Amino acid sequence: MLEDIEAANIDLDGVFFNADASFDCEILKAICYGKGIIHNIDENPRDGKKKKEPRYVFDNELSKNRFVVEQFSAWMDSFKSLLIRFET
Repeated sequence: MLEDIEAANIDLDGVFFNADASFDCEILKAICYGKGIIHNIDENPRDGKKKKEPRYVFDNELSKNRFVVEQFSAWMDSFKSLLIRFET
């Protein structure tokens, strides 16, 4: 995906990436850091343990906003099935 964005000559410096804990991996965070992408990724508690000192800052309020947007998008998608039924 990043290759496509760079091929379109879109500058990635300062782009914001907000993701849930399923995207928590050092490789992705290193790629974001190398490309100048600001990431907000929740820590995935592997083995039920939290790290003593997180290496990255996580903004919980931004994460809550992401969840609201995802819920709204899912709610809007649910109306597509009603539209199809209405048209037929």
